[in-house]
Amino acid sequence: MVSGRLDGSDLEDVTVALNAQADVIHIDLRDKRYSDFRVPFQRDEVEDALDNYAPDRLDADPLVAFGSTLFNALFAGERGRGLWQMLDQVTRDNRALRLRIKTNLERTQHLPWELLFDASRQDFVALSGRVALVRTRPDDYGLQKQLAPLERLRMLAFTADPSGELGVADDMRRLRSLATDHARRLQLEVLEQCTAGQLKKALGTGSFDVVFFLGRGEVADEVSAAGGLRQSLQLVPEGAGDDGLLKRNEFGQWLHRAGVRLAVMAGSDSDWIARSLAKHVQASIGFRAHVHARTRHDAFESLCKSILAGRPLDLAVTEARQAIDRGQPGAGEWCRLIFYLQADNGRFLLEPLRELPMPEPAPLRPEAPQDAPAPSRDLALLLKLRQLYESNLQALERTEGLVADDRWQSQATHLRTKLDELGQRIAQVHGRDAPGGTNGRR
Repeated sequence: MVSGRLDGSDLEDVTVALNAQADVIHIDLRDKRYSDFRVPFQRDEVEDALDNYAPDRLDADPLVAFGSTLFNALFAGERGRGLWQMLDQVTRDNRALRLRIKTNLERTQHLPWELLFDASRQDFVALSGRVALVRTRPDDYGLQKQLAPLERLRMLAFTADPSGELGVADDMRRLRSLATDHARRLQLEVLEQCTAGQLKKALGTGSFDVVFFLGRGEVADEVSAAGGLRQSLQLVPEGAGDDGLLKRNEFGQWLHRAGVRLAVMAGSDSDWIARSLAKHVQASIGFRAHVHARTRHDAFESLCKSILAGRPLDLAVTEARQAIDRGQPGAGEWCRLIFYLQADNGRFLLEPLRELPMPEPAPLRPEAPQDAPAPSRDLALLLKLRQLYESNLQALERTEGLVADDRWQSQATHLRTKLDELGQRIAQVHGRDAPGGTNGRR
């Protein structure tokens, strides 16, 4: 794992592009083209392994088997040696790589790139902390203007869970609480039990930076000739004859007109929706096949906190995968989170939280109750200083969980130490100023 805390400037971009000519798939990497890539397994094989996966297995780990096979197919020979050299260098420099899988081939979309397993390091690449793994569509990539980070996010969150079986209400309550606690960083608008008409109106009349969907996708029976899935968002039907299904390309056009930068589909069967939305927004997130409520909750919680802290999105997604793995160790649910990044880097949401200033107070005399004797000048200064430190500590504690690095702990420890010292000094001055004390003796 990474020592210290990385920011977006620490990531070196490594792009692996897959393109096809007839039946031959080419790999373009570092200005060289290779023609030896073969799709190692079919979509049904991957889905069966994920659906039947059990963390208490006694035989060989199928996820490791899939991941190592895919890694060897992608990084055979010279390509692998180049990747290991880059990993060794960034490890020495305490930096990381952004491994970008850039392709628009439906026949490679089903491959579990998130499971890439480096046998030489005995680790899943996407969980290592040294690699932020992202998918990218080539559509307009490199032509989009890199957007500057914002001081405040405008977020539209909408749900579709009429029966309550998905349990999205808990996530929505948590999101409302975060918006209340961090009103200066997040402006939230909510549409619960949303229909397509309501969503179209909200996106047509408002401007948003992030859209969060809590619900699920619906998979059509037919697939494309190359094996592509047909997914739609399952919204609440508006009436008789309406199935509530929202076509993903139509949804993407609404998002683009509303200025959305990030679209998060926090629910099952939404990875192909995320793939389509990547044509219209800077970044999109979906989930592969069926995901448990715990998976969605862990990812949602981690992602929201990281975004509010101003973490670059590519690192925030890596941390969300790690959070899923911590919450369900060995279950393999983390690999279901699918992330598309069309921007050059992930620094286009919120500006990072700045360190809280801790100014020394001016020597002001606080007002004292008229029926109580005025404190001495020394005591007044100490009381004012304690008030300032307490205020700073309360402000810092409101960011707990948002700034997950050593600075938070260091500042909190410093303030608590100062408050303990002040408490002792105030008690000493009280004793000195009290009748019969050093200054109160008759």
